[in-house]
Amino acid sequence: MTPSLAELPLDIFVVLATHLYNDQFSTFISLRSACRNFKKNSEGLFFRNITINGGHEVEHEILERLKVPDGTVAGMVHCIRFAPSTQKPTVAENLIKALNECWKYFCMDWQAMRILDFGYGCPQYFFKVLTGRVPQLKSLTFGTIARSNRWNQLWTGFEDLDLISRFLQSIQALEAVKLYADKDEDVREIRSTLLGKHGHTLKHFNIEVNSNEGWDTESFLELRKKAPSLEKLTVPLRMQNVNGFRGTETVWPDVSLDRSKLASRFSMLFPQSSSLQSPKKPGLSWLKAPFSKRKETNEQGHKISKPPLSQKSLTSVHGALTSFPCLTGLRLKVFLEHDSCQLIEDEREIHTWGKTRLKQQVATDLVLRLWHESVEPDFMEVAFHAPEPCSKIWTFTAQYKWCDRKKTLSLNMKEEGHNYDPASFDPFG
Repeated sequence: MTPSLAELPLDIFVVLATHLYNDQFSTFISLRSACRNFKKNSEGLFFRNITINGGHEVEHEILERLKVPDGTVAGMVHCIRFAPSTQKPTVAENLIKALNECWKYFCMDWQAMRILDFGYGCPQYFFKVLTGRVPQLKSLTFGTIARSNRWNQLWTGFEDLDLISRFLQSIQALEAVKLYADKDEDVREIRSTLLGKHGHTLKHFNIEVNSNEGWDTESFLELRKKAPSLEKLTVPLRMQNVNGFRGTETVWPDVSLDRSKLASRFSMLFPQSSSLQSPKKPGLSWLKAPFSKRKETNEQGHKISKPPLSQKSLTSVHGALTSFPCLTGLRLKVFLEHDSCQLIEDEREIHTWGKTRLKQQVATDLVLRLWHESVEPDFMEVAFHAPEPCSKIWTFTAQYKWCDRKKTLSLNMKEEGHNYDPASFDPFG
């Protein structure tokens, strides 16, 4: 008698076809649901060759729903029998998107695995089983984003984080990592383990967060110290708090952690005295004077290479970002605050609440300075996110383009989103 769907074991051995290099396995199946539930919430894509391996002959029932070209739905039931001696090829690349709390994926030989992509998911069973089995892995993508339709929690505290840390420790040298998280603090401990083990080989690092929580100065300095060979970086950035004459305000994080210098620099940015003969726009003098662009040519017109910054001089986020010797691609998500008066018009008055206006010239100068002070940039994207409830995003893109047989710098700005409309407020929503 064929076992019911709810009785299927968790250990399922899935292997690619002999000549199939790239495996894309997409499934949304609940093993705890009855057959009727499969018809509405299951969507599986299976390949020419699916091998199920066991200590003896096994029999499994798989119900799949396939969308055929004409839009109809066909349901099929397969009883699959394989002998223990069935040959299984190695796996080189695997992309799995699934409700992972019910499945464990096995293969006879994972030594050739190089790329593993779980999307937003983090299947703890998979990590547990594969610990020590994929030492040659080079690229890893996973996330900790909560799903409202999960039947049980994937994350139960530090026990799960330790499991992922052990998995990361079992890999020899990762080169590319992409993390998805609701909040940065969800992956902070994982990030520490990751940089400690693989920082010296890491070339591509990407972290995507759903909240407006960016990295602080210490996180950037740790990244610069432990991952000096980064080539591409995508990361959220937090504005830095400083104490000025108007109270606490947030500015672009290119100031030292030395609080005395910080206060002095901020007082220069926003002078209290109104008797100055030539008042300047907030932020412009600070952008140009202490962090002016280095001269790149000598008197004969030859290009001068930029001297690398010493580790002792790395005391700010800006200094860390511009000192990566191999960084060619940079994407920053900058989360502005209501008191980020260096980059936005002061909107702390009631009549301007939610109507954010970016100081475009200041932002442009800042992006250009970040570009020119970087060592070898090819592409840079800086997205300034307005403070809530405004949904505006100003994205600056800088890159080299060929024009008249010469490579020239191109800088573009795109504005998205809209200001907050008080009429849209729903007290019951």
